[in-house]
Amino acid sequence: MIAQEASFAQTLDYPYTIYDKSDGLPSNTVYDMVNDQEGMMWIGTDAGLCKFDGIHFKIFTTDDGLPSNDIFKLYSKL
Repeated sequence: MIAQEASFAQTLDYPYTIYDKSDGLPSNTVYDMVNDQEGMMWIGTDAGLCKFDGIHFKIFTTDDGLPSNDIFKLYSKL
């Protein structure tokens, strides 16, 4: 006799929020995101760098000294 093992597929639903330009992002095109050690979310877009604290977006652009508004890759210091 061969023992059969029951297998069940389980889906997990995680809550999420979609943010876009109407919420404060400078663009709906997001290239990269990273969390820092203080819990801030940094978002690289085609219109600047965003710092998101969970409520407010702070936008950094070439006007703030960035060499370009296209932020393709972000790294966080561990």
